[in-house]
Amino acid sequence: MPPGTTGAPAVADGSRVRLRHLAERQDGEGWVIGRVETGDFVAVPDIAHRVLALLGEGHAVGEVAAQLRTQTGKGFAVGRFVAALDDLGFVAAIDDDARADTTAPKPSLPWLR
Repeated sequence: MPPGTTGAPAVADGSRVRLRHLAERQDGEGWVIGRVETGDFVAVPDIAHRVLALLGEGHAVGEVAAQLRTQTGKGFAVGRFVAALDDLGFVAAIDDDARADTTAPKPSLPWLR
C-alpha cells in the first residue's frame, strides 16, 4: 500500500459527507482537529482543513477534489481521507448512511457519581 493511504476503501465521488462536531485549532502550519467529548484528535495539514471546510459546505467528495485540483494544480485523495475520518469516528453520515457513534464520551467530572 502506498505511504499515506489507509486500508479503508475510498468514499464515492458523488457522496456527501456530514461530519460530527469537530473542534479545531491552528497549530503552526497545520491544524489539530477532533472530538472534545471523546478526546480523539489528529494533526492535519492546511489542505485537509480546507477539505473539511468544503465538505461542511455540502460539496460532494468529487467536487471537493475538483476544486482543490483547480486551486492547487494537484490531485487529492479526498475519498480516502473521508474514509480515514470515518475510521476515527469523525463522520456522522455518508449520503443517507448514518454512522453509529459507538464511542462513549469521556466523563468531564469522573469523580462525581
